[in-house]
Amino acid sequence: MVITDLFSTIQSQETAKENFFEAIKTDENFVGHLYDLNYDTTNVLVNDHFKNSVSGVPHGCFLMAIYTNKVAGNKTEGILLRVIGTADIPQKKEIIESITDAHIAKKESKRDIEPDAYTKVFYQWNGLSCRVLGTFFFDSDKNLCFGTDMENFIGAHNYKVYKPQKEQQIRQHCHPVDGYLCTGIQ
Repeated sequence: MVITDLFSTIQSQETAKENFFEAIKTDENFVGHLYDLNYDTTNVLVNDHFKNSVSGVPHGCFLMAIYTNKVAGNKTEGILLRVIGTADIPQKKEIIESITDAHIAKKESKRDIEPDAYTKVFYQWNGLSCRVLGTFFFDSDKNLCFGTDMENFIGAHNYKVYKPQKEQQIRQHCHPVDGYLCTGIQ
């Protein structure tokens, strides 16, 4: 390997680290918003359009909830999530009632219901339940690190949730730094 190749590989790895969050938080990867968050679990508000745009959100997949904390000097952090099931949204009762009323009201039971545009959009919203696996952040030396817990979090409304694509999958290196695992991008 030529020295310039080695340098460009190191430089591209550094650029990948610097752009870690930016590479994930694109419109193409967007799946929803957090609406409930604690140290162990969270719920994500999603709709069918967002799920279809990322080729689905299967059980067990990884998601990343990202926010930029303006109070802490525009520091960006990401919470790594794993989908563990569905979650009720506050409007679930109204959605179910509306769907069942529409089926009951139609005269021919074999026909599909055709709700108006507003109602169709309303029907598409649902929730995902996720386990919190840890937090990605940059340490004081600008190393990308992963803490296997959450020391703190801000209000759930501040987070946007993304599904990292295959080329953005995260792998952990086996060298702990100050109690955290430093990471790279696979």
